[in-house]
Amino acid sequence: MDHRIKLKIADRSYRQVIHTEEEEACIRQAAQNVNERIGHLSSRFAGVSVIDILTIAALNESIEKVEMQKRLADLEAEIASMSSVLDNYVKSLK
Repeated sequence: MDHRIKLKIADRSYRQVIHTEEEEACIRQAAQNVNERIGHLSSRFAGVSVIDILTIAALNESIEKVEMQKRLADLEAEIASMSSVLDNYVKSLK
């Protein structure tokens, strides 16, 4: 299903090749999120250049990604710990 879609981010158009409908939905949602972030930052920092707004938006997105990766690692560790406890409990029943 490879085809190109057109996205508009910060008043500029970009083409993106997509492979599945799920990927298209994800990319369109990401573009919408970026535009919303840019809109919010533009109103908050009136008079600041688009490049600076994009830089702040990219930094904020990266911070959120790092925080989510940390949370995921913590959850994976908790799951591993709970799995070990459960395994030990099941073994004790035998």
